[in-house]
Amino acid sequence: MTRRGKVTIAALSTLGAAALTLAGVGSSAPASLTVTLAGNGTVQPGDQVDVNFATSGRIAQVNVEPGDGVRAGEVLARLDSRAAEAAVRSAEAALASARAQLAALKAPLSRTTRNENRAAALREAAAVESARQALRDARAAAGEDLASLQLAARQAAAAKVAADQDVAKAQALVGEDEAKLSADKAAYDAAVAARESSKSALASAKSTRLAHEKEQADLNGRLTAAQARLAADQESSDKGAKSRIAADRDEIASIQSRLTELAKALLDDADAIDKASEQATADASAASELKSTVAADESKLATDKTQVTTAEARANSAADALDTASRNVDAGRTKGEQSVDGALASLRSALASQKGTLASNATKAAPATRDKVAQARAAIEAAEATLTQVRQTLDQTVLRAPASGTIASVAGSVGEAGGTSGGSGAFATILADGLEVQASFGEVDAAKLRVGQKARVTVSALDNASISAHVVSVAPSATTVDGKPTYTATLRLDGTLAGLKAGMTAEATVQARVGGT
Repeated sequence: MTRRGKVTIAALSTLGAAALTLAGVGSSAPASLTVTLAGNGTVQPGDQVDVNFATSGRIAQVNVEPGDGVRAGEVLARLDSRAAEAAVRSAEAALASARAQLAALKAPLSRTTRNENRAAALREAAAVESARQALRDARAAAGEDLASLQLAARQAAAAKVAADQDVAKAQALVGEDEAKLSADKAAYDAAVAARESSKSALASAKSTRLAHEKEQADLNGRLTAAQARLAADQESSDKGAKSRIAADRDEIASIQSRLTELAKALLDDADAIDKASEQATADASAASELKSTVAADESKLATDKTQVTTAEARANSAADALDTASRNVDAGRTKGEQSVDGALASLRSALASQKGTLASNATKAAPATRDKVAQARAAIEAAEATLTQVRQTLDQTVLRAPASGTIASVAGSVGEAGGTSGGSGAFATILADGLEVQASFGEVDAAKLRVGQKARVTVSALDNASISAHVVSVAPSATTVDGKPTYTATLRLDGTLAGLKAGMTAEATVQARVGGT
């Protein structure tokens, strides 16, 4: 644990104007003066305390987070203490064994004791074998569990690959569907254009036939009129009848010739209408078929897009399953290592206990000499020292708050390496309760400052509200500001002031008594 003060912000230097008050004026005794020393400075938080574990290990518990208030002695975090606890048990067993050896040296070895020694040795051997079997079982179980988790992870990875392939296949089908739909739409648009063209051709053919039929009807009327005029002119005996008869016959011949042409044209019109009608029917049928094809393409595209969505959902689910399986592998490996470490610690403890028991039995069987007694006592002292050390290590797995305050930062979490194995820096930083004022005084006033002197702090930002304080330290060396030496004094506030925050400027006045008796 390290303790450092907050960096002092340079205060405004103001030479304190001393207000002198005469005490006991007119008396024959030496004058006693009360001097008011004034300085300006900045409100600062109390001490900042960095704390860290004194030993190393894996963080097993974190009880605080930034912003939490803590009391002195409160548990902030714990390291994994299983190995330390096993070491304590082993040291306790070794100490008990050493004490038993000393006691055995001082007492005669009876038959009962010899039998007890043999029984103790057998029990220790059985305990060692049991611990070895537990270690084998822990290693086997850890290997089996890890293999099972790794198999699940491989299966999850294979499922993810398969799901991704399904997505790719579904997307390829959608691409094919879109290409076919585009081609069929183009064909449908062409068929619609052909259908409209054939419909226009049919309408044109029918219009031509109607024009020919109208012309035929008009010519038949003209032919009847011309034939009537010819009959009338043939019966007439006037001089112009002969020329009119010739004209009537020419007109009749011309009309009959045109009627013959129209008869042939009407036959051609009928053929054209039949062909245009057949073509319009064929084009309409083709357009209808292509319309159905386009509708089927759109339906298949929608279905395949749904399959893409479904495949992507399965792929996402497979990815989540793979992530979970990977985390399970890591967690399983850590759990297995912890189980094996615990079993190994138990085996070491059993071996240490067995070694102590066998040594004790051997000591009991040997004649008790002054040297052996001294060695036994030395062994007890060594065992006691070892027990003290491992108990201290166990205590160091618990991190407690050295002072009351507020947690400013936490630099570790459960499962991470902590303490001396966690790298440089503190595990947590605590802002100790209370505020201070770092105030600058001129060299004349600074000479009158003493630790414990009463003071008053006034804060202009809080409508000149003030609070009592006392001097806790005075800097031994000066700081030059504007060419004048000033000394920084630290004043600890005696209470709290509503709205007061670190960084606010403040005026400090200190009452100092000088002279007199």
